[in-house]
Amino acid sequence: MKKKSLVVLDAISVGLLAIWLGLAVAHFIFSATLTVFHIDIAAWIAFGMSLLLSGLPRWLHEIADTEIIGPFRLWVAAGATALILCMASTFIATPKMKAIRRIQSVNQNMSAQQHDSLVRDYTKVNNFSVQFLIIRAVLAAGMALGLKKLPYISSTSH
Repeated sequence: MKKKSLVVLDAISVGLLAIWLGLAVAHFIFSATLTVFHIDIAAWIAFGMSLLLSGLPRWLHEIADTEIIGPFRLWVAAGATALILCMASTFIATPKMKAIRRIQSVNQNMSAQQHDSLVRDYTKVNNFSVQFLIIRAVLAAGMALGLKKLPYISSTSH
């Protein structure tokens, strides 16, 4: 694969990561409009497509790092970590928050102790969700900035 093709794919990856980073920041400003569900779906797309567009061609063409732990391995590890956090947010935190809200809306005549317990549980899960979002935002920024450091020359072409 030519360097020019990789540069174009890297630019698309940077664009996807930057758009998602913008959505994550917008979530804190317009939290009523952008739900965690929308941010999670966008994160799956941004991180997954970035790994496919910039990571897969380098892996298929055996473009490797010259060091044992180089920029490419770190970049792929950051992408995998982001996808694991997407999984935790999508399949653990968001359904738990929805379940707590559903219980609160259905059971209007609960005791104050039950209500306080649900509020504490919701706050705890929401804090985890926000932490997942912030960590993914940092990973997105690192991945976008780290694309310039990825190798472009195949290790078999030397």
